Amino acid sequence: MSNNNSFTALERLDLSNNNLSGDLDLWNNNKLFNLNVENNKLTRVTLSADVKPLELNLSRNQLSEFNISSYEDLISADLSDNNLTSIGDLSKSNCNGDDDDYYGDCYLTELFLDNNKLKTIGSVSDLVTNGNLQKLSLRGNTGFQCSSLGLSTEKDVYKNSGCPLK
Repeated sequence: MSNNNSFTALERLDLSNNNLSGDLDLWNNNKLFNLNVENNKLTRVTLSADVKPLELNLSRNQLSEFNISSYEDLISADLSDNNLTSIGDLSKSNCNGDDDDYYGDCYLTELFLDNNKLKTIGSVSDLVTNGNLQKLSLRGNTGFQCSSLGLSTEKDVYKNSGCPLK
């Protein structure tokens, strides 16, 4: 599904449970804030730079990578049940507190990454300390390096992530 240039006023797009396969390319949809393509067979989802979603549900597809760190305004993302080996490095977020006016990437409150092939996502400590990250789920990522999260095992986000409490 490509060349979707004619839907420029879309705010929500729900293509879930449609048996879609291959690539999904969305361009010139700068009003799109909610995208749900759950339970399809998509192998790639590409959003143009002007698309700044607040909520993404890309779960239960066949994605092998998706750079979530490109979406600074994102509040909630569900990328569970894919074949993801990479989502970008969340430690490179702009959520380090250096800029009092704008943290960027600090809006993210929920991130679901269950049942993928992830080994690391980078440190999320800035997203927890200076941002809003409250829910992180990594269950079913065999070999995931929980120490790379940069979180104390005492943090609620860590306790509920699926990582061992040691």
